Amino acid sequence: MAVIQTGSIVSDIRGSVGDETYSRNQGGLYVKSRSGPTAEPNANRLVITAAMTALSQAWSGTLTDAQRATWRTYAKQYPKANRWGQRTLHNGYNRFVAVNFAKYVQSSAIAFASAPIAPPFNPPDFTFAATTAPDTFTITAPLLNEPNTDHPLWIFTYVGAEQNVGVNFYAHPFTSLSYDVRTLAAWQAAALVVTSDPPAFTTGKKIWLRMRVQCSISGNISTPAQASAIFDA
Repeated sequence: MAVIQTGSIVSDIRGSVGDETYSRNQGGLYVKSRSGPTAEPNANRLVITAAMTALSQAWSGTLTDAQRATWRTYAKQYPKANRWGQRTLHNGYNRFVAVNFAKYVQSSAIAFASAPIAPPFNPPDFTFAATTAPDTFTITAPLLNEPNTDHPLWIFTYVGAEQNVGVNFYAHPFTSLSYDVRTLAAWQAAALVVTSDPPAFTTGKKIWLRMRVQCSISGNISTPAQASAIFDA
């Protein structure tokens, strides 16, 4: 999805032009690919759809008015930054989904019915090494400005498609690689090692990992971060 920044000539745009659809939400104008019926969804899409459906139903049918109010307050207090660094408001429902989605995919349960007290913390500044045969990712512990690092952290890691070495930007797609539970101290003592099965990568190619870290006690969650490495034999 792209975000549009308007100037003095264009102040708004809606509807479809060719294969693109323009619209507006609380975050401002945006554009997405125009889509219609597709082939039977794959397993990953079915998991995502099931999680989004369950979270939507929980928001409207399970959460109390008081709990929903905490998410609306959270959204107003901690607006997200778009790609230009501008702060944009998201509604309470969107923030409820953002905090609960990754864990729901793993556990099929709502982890946090009320919003965290603290704001999202900075993206984890992580690095990793990648080797083939087997495809292994060794991820060193990042610096985190999360105050509850003595509690177990949920570490959600996603992997992109391999690219040529000269490619210096990667946006999507990412697929789930691993879900790990560690304290920061344990992570600092021993790097997180994740093996991909079946083998899917090639020596000399570049790969991106995407990561979010969440405190299992408070629900405080990082904004996502990406890092890249070249596969060694």
